[in-house]
Amino acid sequence: MAQEFDKMLKLTALILINALMRISGFKPGILGIEYPEVFTQETDRGIMDFPVLSIEKFYIIFEFHKSPLTSKILLRNFQYLADFRVRVKHPVTMQIVSLDELKRSVRSVQITPEWAFSPGFTFLIDFDGDKILSNIKHKLKNNIPLTDDDAYFLAVLPFTKHEKDMVEFVVELCYWVNEVEMPEEFKYIIKMSQILWVNVLIDDEKLSKELIGVIKMRSTFIEDYERNLIKTAVDAAVETAVETAVNDTSNQIAANLDEMGLSHEAILKATGVDISKK
Repeated sequence: MAQEFDKMLKLTALILINALMRISGFKPGILGIEYPEVFTQETDRGIMDFPVLSIEKFYIIFEFHKSPLTSKILLRNFQYLADFRVRVKHPVTMQIVSLDELKRSVRSVQITPEWAFSPGFTFLIDFDGDKILSNIKHKLKNNIPLTDDDAYFLAVLPFTKHEKDMVEFVVELCYWVNEVEMPEEFKYIIKMSQILWVNVLIDDEKLSKELIGVIKMRSTFIEDYERNLIKTAVDAAVETAVETAVNDTSNQIAANLDEMGLSHEAILKATGVDISKK
């Protein structure tokens, strides 16, 4: 089921990427995620990598970084981008999504005497998470329609500037969503985002399982999605088993017919097995 869980994470990544595109100034819309992995945890480079093909037909590599970037890390990011560019043979840009609260990151590194690598930067500290949440709560309380921007800002809320401890904030948000009435499509976006928050930010296994249970509460769309993933995996396994059994049976019959002296042409016609290649 690990592969099926990866599919769920990939779906949550699409929501987070849409949020990052909006707050980073890119036109929203994704044609695909390049890698099957949703994220990689590499403390010396970042906590998440999202290479995506945008609706405008160029690749954007979103790189999350917890710590300030050094020249060495930025140079490695350039090498990553250059290798990626050679592989996809397509225009590529990089957007650093930084949790560097003091903005101490090196933002440019000299590649040649004439040219420096300067990726785009989105500092999540620039967004006031407490204010964003307060505004959304105000809208919900007063029946003011929520906007797409509300939904996607909420998707990145734990990574923004706020007064609470990161883990405490994630826990609070996971429970809060179940306590308020909000449009189903809005709840879908936030709950799918929460799955990624828990997977990336919560190290405590017991707490992680607890929060996944909270996220699934009143979330029939997640349960339906998981059931479909499981059914797809089971159906594929059964189909493979049946094909294997059929192939094994055909091969045995072909071998028996060969021992009886039938021609290879007749065996091929009867069983579909080319005995001459056995």
